[in-house]
Amino acid sequence: MMRVMVTGIGTEVGKTLVSAIITQMLEGDYWKPVESGELELDSVRMSYLLDASRHRIYPSAYSFKFPLSPHHAARLEGKFIDPALYDRQKRKGL
Repeated sequence: MMRVMVTGIGTEVGKTLVSAIITQMLEGDYWKPVESGELELDSVRMSYLLDASRHRIYPSAYSFKFPLSPHHAARLEGKFIDPALYDRQKRKGL
């Protein structure tokens, strides 16, 4: 199974759109483990961009309201991002 990670610094730089294009091209599934500063959940945006009958869109494990780096947004909300989350999701097949 191939895994692709799309990263970028800043908001509104096109990460979601690029992720949708790659997901569609590779006929894959989509998961954004941590999101911050979004008024609309990324999984909702992706449901507009991808055909749900062909792609599974997994909900984010963490969602923070401040448009900051995830670790800083989590700290402001008194939460902790558990790095073991990635290993658990990997075992589930994400």
